[in-house]
Amino acid sequence: MRELNPLTVRFALDKMLGWLARKLLILGFDTYLREDNSSTTEFLDKALSEGRVVITNSRHTYRVYRETKRFKNLRLILSKETSQREL
Repeated sequence: MRELNPLTVRFALDKMLGWLARKLLILGFDTYLREDNSSTTEFLDKALSEGRVVITNSRHTYRVYRETKRFKNLRLILSKETSQREL
């Protein structure tokens, strides 16, 4: 995986993290907020194709990411709100 440049990092967030998306936008980061009813796979595909870092607190999104081989080069951050026991 290539190194992330903090000046050019792009984010994709689940709709549950709208508050964080607003803060990232205010700080000037390129941020995509999943507001539609697209499938989790479509959301992760979009993030992968656009070189975005995914931030989620969805156990389902994390499971799809972990179990789908084509997402192995996708960077995903699991929100602190999701405990290890829930995974």
